[in-house]
Amino acid sequence: MAAGCLDRWKKEGADEAVAAVMALVDAVRSSKADSMAGLQAEVKAAAEELKCLDSEPYGALSAACGMFVQYLRRGGGGADDQPAPSSAVKRRVVGRATRFGDICRGARGTIATLCQDFLLDGCTVLVHGHSAPVLDALRLAGTSGKRLLVLCTEGRPDGAGLRLAGELAAAGVPARVLLDSAVAYSMAQVDVVLLGADLVAETGGVVGAVGTYQVALVAHAMGKPVYVAAESNKFAKLYPLGQKDIEQGVARAVDFGDVRVPAGVDVEAPARDYMSGQKWNHPPMVITGDKKGERKRQYTDFAGARTPCSPNGNPYIPVSSNSTPRVTMSNTRVLYPRTRWTRSPRSCLLAPTTQHAVAASFARSRNVRDAPNTPDRCAHPWT
Repeated sequence: MAAGCLDRWKKEGADEAVAAVMALVDAVRSSKADSMAGLQAEVKAAAEELKCLDSEPYGALSAACGMFVQYLRRGGGGADDQPAPSSAVKRRVVGRATRFGDICRGARGTIATLCQDFLLDGCTVLVHGHSAPVLDALRLAGTSGKRLLVLCTEGRPDGAGLRLAGELAAAGVPARVLLDSAVAYSMAQVDVVLLGADLVAETGGVVGAVGTYQVALVAHAMGKPVYVAAESNKFAKLYPLGQKDIEQGVARAVDFGDVRVPAGVDVEAPARDYMSGQKWNHPPMVITGDKKGERKRQYTDFAGARTPCSPNGNPYIPVSSNSTPRVTMSNTRVLYPRTRWTRSPRSCLLAPTTQHAVAASFARSRNVRDAPNTPDRCAHPWT
């Protein structure tokens, strides 16, 4: 049943992870369980059925299913051994499940809106792989009148960048295809690097299309800001310590054109790599926001996104330093602690940045000398 619902939602245009969430919402609505424990068992069984259909060993579909089950369990509204869920409790459970699905379905639009502060008129954006949130953000920037030039890496071995460039061109956004090996060559003309993510680990690191890590390393070495756009239904219970901790799944065939691979030579073609979110971990942190000697600026907005404060102060809500724990990407605390980020589905744009980068960005775009003072930390949506 869950598999059939998944196919139906995918036919309606939902991506795999969102379709899985909506299939679980349907499972909650149609449940005939006579206890809360029975309802949770049915949902868990449906989630396990869907996880078997994941195209990756542990992909966004599995992460979304795990997050949904935990979210539902934390807000069930009744004891596990309750003989029969009352109508009020059942309505509450269905309401929570529906709200989860609605937020996941609208996450990409929220992220696209939040990204506009990073996409300035006349800037050159480097993207890697094929990411739906990144595509939506660039489309929105194009329709709002911003003049962008998007450099799309070819994204071997599956040519994801070619597909992204075609979709951008169809939307009227100027795009060029860049050889994967020419990233460093072209980085000097890039203003911002915007990346997608397959998964966001508990370390705050990002699992993305292979090449994501090396693109971020080059940008970091050349002083270019690196931002990652990802829905929070991609937050996974993973704690990788290095590249070899990432499961790659089925090996992909690589086409070298007219050149043949010599006999006896193996081809290593991983599908994903890992970009750390913590300075002390390996590989080192390369997401913008950690320069030695500079005071780091971390922000959380109403939708759970970490972004620099906007010039008018909205929608970022400053609070006192004692009202919320410090969350950074450079200390040993995980980006979103397990007991917190699994409580509520939120759209997420991972974009920590330094005060200097914010000041320079807004000074260029708004012809002002100094960006406004911004708070060190802001209210979390779960507090």
